[in-house]
Amino acid sequence: MLVARRTLAVLISVAAVTGIATSGASATSAAAGKSYTAAQVKAHSTPSNCWVILKNGVYNMTAFSKSHSGGAAVIEPVCGKDGTKAFLGQHSSTATAKYATLNQYRIGTLKK
Repeated sequence: MLVARRTLAVLISVAAVTGIATSGASATSAAAGKSYTAAQVKAHSTPSNCWVILKNGVYNMTAFSKSHSGGAAVIEPVCGKDGTKAFLGQHSSTATAKYATLNQYRIGTLKK
């Protein structure tokens, strides 16, 4: 049962980041109802206050950037911006562990 729950959590994480729809499941409940404009994300464009857009999700990468395996210098250029292209250029769309880690920092979705 525990393995099934973990597998479901990983699948939900991947779905949330990649934009794949899931039926009956949602991303982190705290982030599910929040949405932000690109202008709101842009206001968080410093290393000490770093939000990033990835696909249709908004992520607070402030804490994570310091522990990123590639270093904070990889994340800082996309603070306050859409980092989708940079992210996908470095990470496979099937890198499940990366997406599960990333989902921990999801704070909402991007308003269209």
